[in-house]
Order: sequence, then structure tokens, then C-alpha cells
Amino acid sequence: MNAQVQELQKQTIKANQILIVGRVEDVRRWESGDGCTVTVISPAPDEYSQPNTYEIQTTGRAQVRKGDDFKQLCTLSGWMKKGRDPGQKFNNLRLRAVEAF
Repeated sequence: MNAQVQELQKQTIKANQILIVGRVEDVRRWESGDGCTVTVISPAPDEYSQPNTYEIQTTGRAQVRKGDDFKQLCTLSGWMKKGRDPGQKFNNLRLRAVEAF
């Protein structure tokens, strides 16, 4: 990345935020009609690694389609969930768009 992009990221990203960059793989509207979930695939770091996949939730109607380039600032939140076995716990993480896209 060039210096301007890195400087922009330092200024705009705050605690518990992440900048997602990639390609839109899927857009699913919620049954309630008041939002959607967008699946984004980011580039793999090298030829031997698999790309990361993110599901981002947003309220309102997303203006993206499958195959579109994607760059969005999101918040990261989560909670602990108990498993079936005693002492077993899972992390549930959620990505939400900071602004509508």
C-alpha cells in the first residue's frame, strides 16, 4: 500500500474497527426487510493461503452486487457462548458496517 492509504487508515480506524477490502460474493436480504448481510472475500496474502471471508451486517438496503469491489469500515463486536460440554465456550463475532454502503 502506498503511504497515503496507510495514513488514511491510521486516522479513521478506531478501537474495535476494521477496514474490509475485497470482492462481494453474496448479498442476502433479511426477512424483516430492514437490512442485509453481505459476504466479502478478501485477497489471499500469498498463493499458498486461502482468502479470508467476512459477513458484514448492515441496516437499510446495500447498494452493492455480487462481483463489486468492496471497501468498508466496520465495527467488530462479540460475546461468549457456552458449548454443550461443561467448560466449553465459543466466541461469536459480528461485523457491522459503520455507515450504509
